[in-house]
Amino acid sequence: MSAGQLSRSAAQAIRHLMREPSRIPDALYLINSLVASKNFSVRSSRPTAPQSSPPLIDFGLAVSPRLSAHCVLHALIRANRWKDASRASEWMMEQGIMVHFKTRELIILHLRSESPFSLPRSLHWRHGVSSSIQGSEVLTLGRGMVADQCTETAIQLVVKAHEYGHAHTKRTYETLIHWCLLQGEIIVGSLLFVLLVKHMQLRQAAIKAAMQAEHQRKEGRRQKDSVVEPIAWDRLEQSMKHGEAWPSSRMMKPIVDEIRRAFAEAPLQKDHANPSPLRPPLQSLANLAMLLDSGQLRQQHISSLVQALYSCPRMNEDVWILNRRGEPVQVKAYSYFHSVLKRLCNSFDGKSKSPPPQISRRSYNALLHYALRHRMSPALAAPILEHMCIRRDYPIQPNIVTCNILLRSAGLLRKQNISKPVIQLLKHFPGIQAALFEDPSDLPAPVEPKQIPPPPTFRSTFANALVKLQEQNLVIPEVFYEKPLAADMYTVTSFIKHLTSTGRPLSVANVLFILLPELGIVDHPTWTNSRSRKTQVVSTEAREQCLKRVTTYGPYFFAVVLEALVKAGRIGLAERVWRLAKQAERMSWDPEFVPGIKPWCLPVQAYTTMMQNYCNAARKKSPTDQGLEDSRWNPVSPDHVRGWAQFSLASRQLNAVHAGHPMGSRRLAQERGQLLFRSMLSGGKEIWKSLTAMQEQPPEVVQKFQLPRPDARFFNTALSLFGYHVYANHRRKRRERMRWRMRLWKAHGEYQHHGKLSMHWTPMLQEVVEHMVNAGYSVPLGYRQLFIGRWTPGTVYVGEPPSPTGVRPRAYPRIPDRNPRPHALSTVKTRGLPIGHPKHDAVVPPRPVQSM
Repeated sequence: MSAGQLSRSAAQAIRHLMREPSRIPDALYLINSLVASKNFSVRSSRPTAPQSSPPLIDFGLAVSPRLSAHCVLHALIRANRWKDASRASEWMMEQGIMVHFKTRELIILHLRSESPFSLPRSLHWRHGVSSSIQGSEVLTLGRGMVADQCTETAIQLVVKAHEYGHAHTKRTYETLIHWCLLQGEIIVGSLLFVLLVKHMQLRQAAIKAAMQAEHQRKEGRRQKDSVVEPIAWDRLEQSMKHGEAWPSSRMMKPIVDEIRRAFAEAPLQKDHANPSPLRPPLQSLANLAMLLDSGQLRQQHISSLVQALYSCPRMNEDVWILNRRGEPVQVKAYSYFHSVLKRLCNSFDGKSKSPPPQISRRSYNALLHYALRHRMSPALAAPILEHMCIRRDYPIQPNIVTCNILLRSAGLLRKQNISKPVIQLLKHFPGIQAALFEDPSDLPAPVEPKQIPPPPTFRSTFANALVKLQEQNLVIPEVFYEKPLAADMYTVTSFIKHLTSTGRPLSVANVLFILLPELGIVDHPTWTNSRSRKTQVVSTEAREQCLKRVTTYGPYFFAVVLEALVKAGRIGLAERVWRLAKQAERMSWDPEFVPGIKPWCLPVQAYTTMMQNYCNAARKKSPTDQGLEDSRWNPVSPDHVRGWAQFSLASRQLNAVHAGHPMGSRRLAQERGQLLFRSMLSGGKEIWKSLTAMQEQPPEVVQKFQLPRPDARFFNTALSLFGYHVYANHRRKRRERMRWRMRLWKAHGEYQHHGKLSMHWTPMLQEVVEHMVNAGYSVPLGYRQLFIGRWTPGTVYVGEPPSPTGVRPRAYPRIPDRNPRPHALSTVKTRGLPIGHPKHDAVVPPRPVQSM
């Protein structure tokens, strides 16, 4: 018989043997005999050793085991023995037998269905098996990295296929990565993506070798490897078979999203903090960062990875990486991630040996944001912008997101030369931002704040960054102005923020009713001027249409408008905007009111701003709101009038009483001052109740919406308003902690010996500190004496306060260890520069007194 006839006969025999489980060993015996016959010439030249097992069948010639092996594999698949089928596939690849990638995909998909962790998210990344592995083993996929046996079997099948250069389908990798993330094995998920990138590199090298051999054959002589350029990454992608796996940004996105979710939940750590439990996501991010740093990650869409790298909290955690020589070493995660990003940014300056990557517009914008915000370096951002607009193989025009980044960074860094090109670009095109440029007020242009360099004897990293920030300028390419851009809501929000941060909040107040004509539906006495009263809306249909429009603006638009009005001292206008924002917030929760609008909630910053608004007004002896008060205004619901509206209504009544029974000007001023203080307290209580009511929503609402929670800044503002007498009496005095500790000990002694209680205690202040302690904060040292004899938790230290969350730029100084303010909670600045506000030389409108 020929070799082909023997192969077909053996395959037929194996099909019969595999039908009976007891005859499977016989089928495997026959397979081993076929494999041995394939190496017949090798066996005949070696002496045979005595064997205890039955001797293999001698076919007398080499017979291919390929057909018989596939018969065994398919029989195992039909019998739903997926683990055995996986092991059979590995054995076949070891023998050089190709297993189709669709067959391996089928095995892996059924292994997933057999896993007990296939549906629920039973584990968290902190409890994954790979998170407990120590040492450099976290850099390679190995056995024992996952707890589930089905997952372990599937991963070993993928690793074995990679060893022998066999490709997998896109569905296979996506299923495995998602499967690992469900089980909390985030490190394994990242290593699977790294494995796919390495597989593409092997394929790229193989294609180059084939091209080199073909070139040598045509030339008839040996050539250097450099005569054949490696196949381009995009051409390699085009040569892939349909459905074959490719290391795309879409495949990497679930891993990066999980990492960013872990970072968002993590607090801002101090430099000397204890090791964080974020080691698994940090190591996963390090695995991906190595690909980016070494140039192996050649996809264009890397914005999500860049954002994850600069979102890493500052901590002392170590991660494992491979150095330039391929040796595993440990480095500090935070420093390593920022060094990777800096090297990537520096690759665009034209001085790097390797060419810069060809990335997408969104990726350029992410790097531009990093250079300006986290490095505070216009010089680092300029080559990125130039490469995007000019030096790229196919230049990319900036979009409105680029303008938003430049505009926001200019306000935060106090660099007007960054914002001027953007403002000039947006000024010539119609849109909602045009009203901000048509400001009728004759305000002086803002002057660049004068930064005082630190003394030469002490130069911290932040001080050096400030000095360089003053010296550097961002050069905008000429092509930046060629394409017209229309502003979106983010642009309007950024520009209002920019006006506020540069000392021009009145520009927003003067065009408020042009920006928001929907304010006419709010029942309130304050208007900008007589012309703005024409926007008043009375009909129900028109009110509904206005609410539908304003619901689409979103929460952060209202937050920045409120901040501008409060800093401009427009108390009544801020109150009008607040009521419109709360109505829009309630309407956004109704899916039938504006279909397609995602429900939103005002952020806690908006509540803090309004509380600050009333706090500023309460400290003044007389009202200074420059808006127009409607003398004929009568509230629709008199029982719900609070804040400035209450003061406006009560002031008219006080003036009427004064007209009938004249009183002295001093007494009238005192009455108005007390009325203003009581009205502002009522407004502050309304804001407080509104925020605390959000915490009492039913569980289904809490799960559906991201509800605002009181933070340290909100509590500070509430203490400043409701504890005004305590704060006003001592805020200008010495702030040493020992001084306030002695005052607290003295108050304890007076209560123990004489039963003396503080006269500054109020029920509202008691409610504030109770919520504060429940949130994990200790009552500030200067307020503790108020609660002696009334409430013990308010007089003691209750533990470490909740750490602030968010992304703090790398150039910023470290968080101080101790809170120096006795009447406020410790806060951390994550947006603007962490320095004082120097006085401008230009004449700017007076701003209300800021608390704490």
